Amino acid sequence: MTEMAGAWFLHYLARTEAPLVPSATGKKAPSTPVETVRTAAEELLDPDSPDFGAAFDRYGAARVVLLGETSHGTSDFYRARAAITRRLI
Repeated sequence: MTEMAGAWFLHYLARTEAPLVPSATGKKAPSTPVETVRTAAEELLDPDSPDFGAAFDRYGAARVVLLGETSHGTSDFYRARAAITRRLI
């Protein structure tokens, strides 16, 4: 599954330019889809937090939003996914 997801990212989201990574950090630019996702990932606030919905406003004009998860099947995941979906709609 991860190979299929990686191939999808490479096909549809491949960059034509190098990723933006601050040179002052001394870190190398991500070279794989997994590294790119890990670099860009952000911790999710609690859905009951007043700032939760505002974290997703930057995606309001996007045609496609992919909601990934690491806790599939938990009530926390489904509660957060429902709150994100409501905010984006």
